[in-house]
Amino acid sequence: MNLLLEGNKMKKIMERIKKYGLLCKKHYVITVGLLCVLVAIITIGINVYENFINVKILESSEKYKNAKKINFDDKTLETAVRDLYNRHYGNIYDVDLEELSALEIQNKEIESLDILKYMTSLQTLNLVNCKVNDIEPIRTLENLEQIDLSGNNIIDISPLSGLLDVEVLNLSNNSIMDVKPIQAMNRLVLLDLHNNNIGNLSFNFRSLPNLKTLNIANNRIVDTAPFSDLTTVMDLNLGGNNIFKITPMNNMNSLIILNLSSNSLTQIDTLGTMPVLSELNIATNNLVDIDFVNDIQSLKDLNISSNDITNIDKLINNPNLESLSIRATKITMIPVVKQLPKLNSIYLNDNFDRSQIDSMQSHFKNGDKITKKYFLEKKYDLK
Repeated sequence: MNLLLEGNKMKKIMERIKKYGLLCKKHYVITVGLLCVLVAIITIGINVYENFINVKILESSEKYKNAKKINFDDKTLETAVRDLYNRHYGNIYDVDLEELSALEIQNKEIESLDILKYMTSLQTLNLVNCKVNDIEPIRTLENLEQIDLSGNNIIDISPLSGLLDVEVLNLSNNSIMDVKPIQAMNRLVLLDLHNNNIGNLSFNFRSLPNLKTLNIANNRIVDTAPFSDLTTVMDLNLGGNNIFKITPMNNMNSLIILNLSSNSLTQIDTLGTMPVLSELNIATNNLVDIDFVNDIQSLKDLNISSNDITNIDKLINNPNLESLSIRATKITMIPVVKQLPKLNSIYLNDNFDRSQIDSMQSHFKNGDKITKKYFLEKKYDLK
């Protein structure tokens, strides 16, 4: 009798299993989806539990014995710190922040930087496009070596004045007017101030003896006087300002690249002493001649596009010239090209008579689209 009952139970169980099996088979996609959700929930639960256990183990260590719990007043900074430590649950302590060496956040709004006062070991701080306006908490971060605060709403940079170990500083795309707080940063190698509101410079950049790259384009500068005697600078960008007068920039012994494009220049008598200048961009001004270029024997790349220049014959005195851009000028004849054996790249107006540059065919490297097409057709006899 008992065997019969047990047999009936087993039969019913098998029938149920078969029924559920058929049901799962019928709704295969739903079943698989539910299983995936279940696995995901279990995985998250395990991760949360492991994170919780790890935090508790950390908090019980000697390091956290007298640690102070941090209450973040900015969610963006809190998320960034938790990501760095892979600690998405539990507390963050002052000792955690004190050991951070780098903090990088982009394209996220930050309302307050107060928490930075605990990050005393920071060497790299990049807060790009974060709508930051008050940088006072950065004042105490004396170990900083690299700072990128570009794309914010900063006006006052006085909190940076005591950060004497900084080598790379990017403050571009802000609303800065006064850059005097930078003058004591004598370890600066790269300084980017483009797209600000800088007009009158209250100090000469000579106070930055290690500076190699200076970008102060797209501001309101009217004269080049503050940039003289920058003996270490190799790359100087003054494009997009209101410069109408060139005060000779002398003793620019290391300058390789100079950009003076998009200013208000009508005449340049001399740029100054630049013995190794290789690349010069004076496009988009109101110049009528380039006689001053004769003094720059080291010149390899010259851009004089968008000026009122009609003649470039005097470039014969620049035998090292390799690249020349004369687009949007009044130049129609360029016999001098035949006297420039190293010239391999040229950028011309669309309707320019390119038969004048046939001498470049054997060593041509680059140019505008029409010039490239011209030399390709000549090389492969496509016409």
